[in-house]
Order: sequence, then C-alpha cells, then structure tokens
Amino acid sequence: MLAPINAHNYRRIAYESLSSSEKESLTKCWCVAPVRLGKYKIEDQISVISINQDNQWSFKLYNENTILLTNQRLVAVTFSTVGDALIGPIIIIIDQNNEKVIGACLRF
Repeated sequence: MLAPINAHNYRRIAYESLSSSEKESLTKCWCVAPVRLGKYKIEDQISVISINQDNQWSFKLYNENTILLTNQRLVAVTFSTVGDALIGPIIIIIDQNNEKVIGACLRF
C-alpha cells in the first residue's frame, strides 16, 4: 500500500510522461488515477507486471536495455481515456526504486 503522498507523486510522474494528445484524451483528472504496486516477471519473453493473481498486465519497456529483476517492485498508474472501450486505458509503468517511467502496458 502506498502512502497518499507517494501515490500522488507517482501520478504526477506518469502524467508528465504522457504526450499532449494522450493528456487531451483523459476523461478524469490525472490526480485521481489509480496507483497499484506490482512485481516484475517475464513470461514467454514478455515483460509482465503482476499486481495479484487476477491482475497481470504485459507491458513494453521504453528502453530495451533496461534491466529488471524478477519480483522487482513496479508501480502502475492507470489513466481513463475516451478510447478505453476500444483500446483500453493508458497504464504507465514506473520503477519504484528510481521513480523513472520505464514502459507502458499495451493498448489493443
């Protein structure tokens, strides 16, 4: 569980990583975006953030040279957008160790 001040910081970091068109597509204020803690794992050569057994999302690393360890703690910030019904929300992945955006979940 994240302290409210930490959750707000992760929201800000994730929001600042969005493009202007992504920011325009948000349907709710970025300051209320859900923030979840998860752990990194790799399945079939695909990066996955595991929040719990029922919530596991594949994501693309922005830099393929990023080194992550199994069970490394990650943070997922979810932004609701006008395209959620068609392609899903924007989910930004942040490395909890250095508070850097490292990737995003795939939108279909």
